[in-house]
Amino acid sequence: MTTVERGITKSTYQRTIPTFLVSILAGILIIHYFVPASDAFNAVHAEITQWGTILTAVAFIYGYMSILMIHARRLILRRAPRREMFGSVVLFASFLCIMAIFFFVPEGIESGFSGTWQFYLLGFSTTAVGIDWAFHPFASVRMFRVTSIEAAVMFFSWLIACLSVLPAWTVWVPFIGTAGDWIGQIPMTATMRAALACTAVSSIVLAVRALVGKEPGLIEVEAV
Repeated sequence: MTTVERGITKSTYQRTIPTFLVSILAGILIIHYFVPASDAFNAVHAEITQWGTILTAVAFIYGYMSILMIHARRLILRRAPRREMFGSVVLFASFLCIMAIFFFVPEGIESGFSGTWQFYLLGFSTTAVGIDWAFHPFASVRMFRVTSIEAAVMFFSWLIACLSVLPAWTVWVPFIGTAGDWIGQIPMTATMRAALACTAVSSIVLAVRALVGKEPGLIEVEAV
């Protein structure tokens, strides 16, 4: 009779162990809102929150470095289209300017020079968004393909909501401001709450399926 030795599989440390740890930590954070407060439980909650902040910071740093490496590789190889090359140059120039302000300007990002930089950057961004007002309706018409009542309602609701934040239109046509506020407060709020409820229920269902081993997950699908 032969015995088969089974070690830790790739699925175990890629899915089972992380799911187990996340489930325990998430359970502790959720229980914190339903049980009476105690010093021990508050200390555990604070420790988990602190570690979550640290891991989030590490993930952000890893993501930023990955983005910089992707754009650096694009600039070194010079095989990408001209538009993508221009975007990479802008990203690196902005990154170097911000880092130069942080390291070489007295008081860093709290200095007056940094405030001036951010003021002009905000001005350029606002100007770019203002120029887009002529492009958005055209792109939206092509995207929505207003061929039905639902698409027409969606398009004109979007158009009124956009025009309601432009002072010139609200002065010339005061009704646009009122209509835009109503769209933002009633239909949009109801839609956002419905979407949030659907997301919450879907997340709970996926979490339960993952805990009982019925949901393969992205990592396991890619590993197959």
